[in-house]
Amino acid sequence: MTSGASRDSRSRSSRRTQTRIGEIAHQAGVGTRALRYYAEQGLLTSQRTPSGRRTYPESAVERIRPIQQFFTAGLPGRTILRLL
Repeated sequence: MTSGASRDSRSRSSRRTQTRIGEIAHQAGVGTRALRYYAEQGLLTSQRTPSGRRTYPESAVERIRPIQQFFTAGLPGRTILRLL
């Protein structure tokens, strides 16, 4: 029975390392549309669930912050990509 409990625990922790787009957007203080735009520009990567939903690693919040600052400063996406 321990192996089943351990397997359940691992699958929960691996799911937890990936966070849905809405939650990441909320944590970073941006809209989901901004995250999709960052992904289109190659600045942020996501994975897809089997149902097609985007998920991001929890570390994405820390990557989003400088991206926001660079865009606010007026830098184009290509320049930001080179800086990151």
